[in-house]
Amino acid sequence: MVKWNSHSFVGLNGLDLPVLAFVLMYYFLLSPVLPFGFVVLGAGCITLSALIEIQGWSLLIVALIVFSTAWIGQRLEHRIEGKKHSFLKDLQFLLIGPAWIMAFIYQKLGFNLETDGLKSAKNP
Repeated sequence: MVKWNSHSFVGLNGLDLPVLAFVLMYYFLLSPVLPFGFVVLGAGCITLSALIEIQGWSLLIVALIVFSTAWIGQRLEHRIEGKKHSFLKDLQFLLIGPAWIMAFIYQKLGFNLETDGLKSAKNP
């Protein structure tokens, strides 16, 4: 439990860190440098969660609103594309989407994502 301004923050009843560790190991198997971006993203999400609770809002309600909005948007996107969902068939599909986004962010920052490390695209 983390204390922040007399508020306590516990995510997923203690399951958040083991789940995060499992996911980071999966991403490490894909590319050794990929998890670094997710550590930064995870720290930002944990901070945002704590800030939501400090404001007195229910983290569960905020998470449900964000999830529902994203899910509706995804359903609309799949309807426009004419494609079916594939991530419900396999956990790997659920985890690969964020990896693609993180690789895209690395590329926009000027880095090439390679299995042997993160090398600057400008200075190979």
